[in-house]
Amino acid sequence: MPRFYFHIRDGRDQFDTDGTELPDEETAHVAAIRLTGAVLQDEARRIATIDCWTMDVTDATGRPVYQVGVNVSDRRVSTRGNESERR
Repeated sequence: MPRFYFHIRDGRDQFDTDGTELPDEETAHVAAIRLTGAVLQDEARRIATIDCWTMDVTDATGRPVYQVGVNVSDRRVSTRGNESERR
């Protein structure tokens, strides 16, 4: 079974040295999204202070397979928009 590695890059990079055996790349893709959700939930307060957070998924040779990214912006979204944009 192929082994995939899930590396987190967020200013204090965390490299997966163990990897996870999964049946295929599609399963690794879904696992990356699930893991991203768990990390965002667990570390939301810290991630809110950075600009960009990514999880890079590689295969056993180091070849990039997927990347899941989160961009964080502190811009305030206006609740008052152009009236014509609401129509």
